Amino acid sequence: MSNHTTPRGLLGYSRHQTQCPEGQFHYFISRRAYVTGFSGSDQSSLARELAPELAAEANCFTSIERFIHGGQTAIVVAGWCDPENAAWERKHRRFRMRPDGWRLDICLVDLATGNTRNLSDVDRASHYQHGLMESPDPNKLFFVGMVGEEMHPFVMDVDGRNKCDLAGDDGFVYGLSVSPDGRRAAFHRDYRLCLSDADGSNPVEIDTGCPFNFCPLWSPDGEWLLLLAGEHMDCHPYVVRPDGSEGRKVCDRGAYAGVENPIDPPDFHSASSDIPVWSRDGRWIYYTARIASSIELMRATPGGVVERMTHSEALTYHYHPTVSPTQDWLSCGRSFYGDRQIVIVDVGVGGGGAAKQVTDFPFGVGAGHSCWQW
Repeated sequence: MSNHTTPRGLLGYSRHQTQCPEGQFHYFISRRAYVTGFSGSDQSSLARELAPELAAEANCFTSIERFIHGGQTAIVVAGWCDPENAAWERKHRRFRMRPDGWRLDICLVDLATGNTRNLSDVDRASHYQHGLMESPDPNKLFFVGMVGEEMHPFVMDVDGRNKCDLAGDDGFVYGLSVSPDGRRAAFHRDYRLCLSDADGSNPVEIDTGCPFNFCPLWSPDGEWLLLLAGEHMDCHPYVVRPDGSEGRKVCDRGAYAGVENPIDPPDFHSASSDIPVWSRDGRWIYYTARIASSIELMRATPGGVVERMTHSEALTYHYHPTVSPTQDWLSCGRSFYGDRQIVIVDVGVGGGGAAKQVTDFPFGVGAGHSCWQW
């Protein structure tokens, strides 16, 4: 490993059961939100569960999304699944996201005190809410919530009050991302790329020339949108200006469908999308791609200059990359013959993609969706 200092602060991740022969219901209810530090050689001994009381009842679970408030607060979603509804879903091979079958609430956990606030329970607008995002307006927060069977974008006060559905009757279906200045929103509807003002007004569709467009993400300077575009299960990092100009495929993920399955054996719709991310300065796009029999960490400039970050043993899979605040480390999940751990990868100058394992789970337990404390 290079001489780069081991990261400070905290890394969050969601721990879960991986061996689920009876279906993904057991994966969902096994999920727990954790954080770990980086002092010493054994990070796994530093891990602690966040807000265990949120998952104390039967069929409840937690998962960490990110840190806010300068890293002082963790966003933890607290959920519940009904086993009878889960059995129906597995039989029919589709989700049935009714209020009597699912609940997902946005909670804020103060890392210093452990105190928890449930923002979803204030002026409740939906039984299924997640994806909390800070706004340049310090008094507002964005999130997405289920209305009927569609995901809609919402804005609310920082205390959870005055929730407002920004979509009205014409819902933003998925992948909401708010621009750095808070003025515009990007999303995809029926896998078409769309933009609007942040209050949902003035929606426009951007034609990328691709039938499948997924999870747009604003660049840090607001000058580009990064998304996956192409065919379903054959899509690749793509950038486009917010006015629809200069759209282009940046790089190729090879014969990688772009989904990671957190459980064995796979269940219906159990795979999790592997989304490219920006570095904090917007210089790099980090993504995963198939190289021979492995899924490796890669990066590319918006102009398409590609670098390979990892050189792994055959059948190693990397997934869900996230960039550290100092930009010289990535965290991600890494699977090797079903052993799913969190690793950090040195991507700074001279780092050479050297990896350090953060978790040390026994077979049958894994983790994903790591996030850095900013």
